[in-house]
Amino acid sequence: MAIDTTGRLLATGATTGVIQIFDLKKGNTTHMFTNNKGPIVKIEFHPQPQKLYLISLAEDLSLRIFDLVVNT
Repeated sequence: MAIDTTGRLLATGATTGVIQIFDLKKGNTTHMFTNNKGPIVKIEFHPQPQKLYLISLAEDLSLRIFDLVVNT
């Protein structure tokens, strides 16, 4: 689990490889990524709030960077 620096977005990564992004203020899901190849072991938002990127690491050591602006 990770929360962005503004405290608005929450990211969760599942053992199924699914990543979900939630808007905590609006109470809805903003993004869902299902094409990961294995369990998610680490997720982090970019530390600068104006850069809406999420970085994930899967159990198979695959690293992915998601541009959350493009994927809205």
